[in-house]
Amino acid sequence: MGPLILSLLIPGTLLLSSRSASNLLACLLIYFLGLFLLPIYSIFNEHIILTENEITFCRLGLEFKTRWGDIEAIGVYLFQEGLYIDKSKIKIMKWFTGTIETYMGLGQEVFIPLSFYSTHWRDSELGQQIKQCAPHLFEQENQKSV
Repeated sequence: MGPLILSLLIPGTLLLSSRSASNLLACLLIYFLGLFLLPIYSIFNEHIILTENEITFCRLGLEFKTRWGDIEAIGVYLFQEGLYIDKSKIKIMKWFTGTIETYMGLGQEVFIPLSFYSTHWRDSELGQQIKQCAPHLFEQENQKSV
C-alpha cells in the first residue's frame, strides 16, 4: 500500500481499537440525530401569533414581530404563499445564531409562510383574522387582478 493510504488507515484503526471508538460513535450519533431531528423539531415548533396590532413569527432560533401596516404584500416564495415584509420593519425578539438572511433568504424582504399553516389559508380562520387586521393586503391583490 502507498504511504498516503496507510496514513489514512492507521489513525482510523487507532481510533477504533482504543476506548475513543465509543466516543467517536457517540459523536457521530449525536451529529446524525441533530442533522435529522433539529429540522423536524423546527418544522413542528414554527408558529405565528396574531394580535390586533401585529404578527409575531417564531421559528427555531428566531422570533420577530411587525405591525400589520408594515406588511408589504401577499406573495409566493418556494411554492408557499405568505407575507412579504421589509427587513427594516421587523423587530427581532429572539435571535440565537446566524443572520437574518440565513433564516429568510437573501434580499431586502422577509417572508412569513402562511400556506405552511393551512393549505387554503385564505378560507381558514387564519385568513379571516388576517383580513380583519390587514385589509390593505387583500385590496392590493384585488387591484392587481383587475
